[in-house]
Amino acid sequence: MVSKQQSLQTDENRGLVSDQPVNRCCDSMADCCCCRCLTAKLRVVLIGSTWGLLTGVERAIILPTLWLYFYNKFDMSAAVRFYGATLAAFNISALVCTPLFGWLSQRNYVRVKFLLIAANQLEIAGNLLYFVAPQPWLIFLGRFVAGVGAGAEPPLYADVVRVTTKKERTGVIVYLLLARQFGLIAGPALTLLMHPLRYKVKKFVIDVYNSPGLFMALLWAVHTIAIIAIYPTISHSRFAGGNGDEVAAESTDTSQKPSRSASYDALHEASSQVAEAEPQQQQQQQQQQEDQPSCFSMDKMKLYLKIDTFAMLFVTFSSYFNLMALEAVLPPAANRYFGWDEFNTSLVYLGAGILVIFVYLVVKFLSAKFEDRLLLLTGICILIGAYFWNFMALIFVERAKPTLYITLVLLGITGHVIGMPFTFALPESLYTKSVPVGEMDIAQGVFRSVIALSILVGPLIGGLLQFVPWLVFLSMLVLSVFSLLLTLRAYRSLDYPGEATEDEPQDNAELPTGNNNGSTGGQEERNATQESTS
Repeated sequence: MVSKQQSLQTDENRGLVSDQPVNRCCDSMADCCCCRCLTAKLRVVLIGSTWGLLTGVERAIILPTLWLYFYNKFDMSAAVRFYGATLAAFNISALVCTPLFGWLSQRNYVRVKFLLIAANQLEIAGNLLYFVAPQPWLIFLGRFVAGVGAGAEPPLYADVVRVTTKKERTGVIVYLLLARQFGLIAGPALTLLMHPLRYKVKKFVIDVYNSPGLFMALLWAVHTIAIIAIYPTISHSRFAGGNGDEVAAESTDTSQKPSRSASYDALHEASSQVAEAEPQQQQQQQQQQEDQPSCFSMDKMKLYLKIDTFAMLFVTFSSYFNLMALEAVLPPAANRYFGWDEFNTSLVYLGAGILVIFVYLVVKFLSAKFEDRLLLLTGICILIGAYFWNFMALIFVERAKPTLYITLVLLGITGHVIGMPFTFALPESLYTKSVPVGEMDIAQGVFRSVIALSILVGPLIGGLLQFVPWLVFLSMLVLSVFSLLLTLRAYRSLDYPGEATEDEPQDNAELPTGNNNGSTGGQEERNATQESTS
């Protein structure tokens, strides 16, 4: 009996995904070599990282050329009327559709793979509209449609949570953010490569301003093929309700399987019993959903008002708000005080992008040595120091001494760049640990909506206060101080066990597919082997 418990604990420490290759990953390509050699965790993380890479490239390749696209293809009045609205359209549509995608996945109306494929088609359609737009309002419409597709992150990141243990989750999130950062760096380089492009097809001109739309449509098409080929189908029923009852029951059943010397008839009978029990579990799940028709019941609302969950949401909002506000206020302020042009600003962004990658790697290393909550406090304190530094520097800035104040401002920006990876990766990791896995789709919808809101509000505040940049840094400082206070208040609640808990199944070999006929037998044989060994 002791050996059985030890074997179950060993399985529990393996996390959500078995180290063995999954037998089936997709319905149409069950026998492809990529599915046989990649685990479900690796496939989900691969799709998630490429998603982040493409979103980073799209943002970095379209935003710098959008104003000139309006100006050169149409006129100055079109640029003035549509530039700000087009920027807002993408963020607003993403903000509205992010919880919708999470709700669809949470209710199991549509499989995650199909949601991602549909989102990619919207991205393709939006970028093609951006590419061919004969009127300015079609550019606006194209970015709005692409923003709808960008709202499909919640189910994808919820699957990332399902296939990772709490211990390894911070590292995986760092990898996803690193991929997005690589995209942000690659975007300007691709813009430089497209700069000499000018090709005419009859009256239609392909140049550096509209070619990003065609380029991104092609990349999203390739990403769609990758989703069809390798993305696994992860059953949500094992996580329904956010507890480990089903998993615990499954573990109890598998611990009582016959030894290897038992006949195959006994194994077949056991698998038949499991197959008969599955419809009953599905009926119970449907009954629970009928009893709770609203996804946002009071009990679920209380989940997001817990001090640890609310604190991580606020820290996330503060972090993305500060980033976007700084990006909005830095170019005009640097031009006014120091005479910088776009070349100088681009050099700062390039250096910051390289430094961010290094800091993410440091965060990945430190997360294996120290608690996430301690690292988060460290990052927030670094940001508070950086914002206070820039606040003081810009209050007493003297245009007669530009070299000194450029150095002071760059030191403050360096502190900002060092602290941001801590406040990006760690709150997201801690947030996923504070929310039950069964509620992760809706929870990710809430989390991504907070990010979308901060990305929408940050540039607005930074742009409005560009003539008083010290006030922008003061607002960033205040938000960071509140983030520190909330994190300190929730510090004890942020102590989550590093190993897999009851919420997380011990072996995910049959998890990626809804058709578990083959994988159930393999699981029974593995349990039988463990019992015979004991």
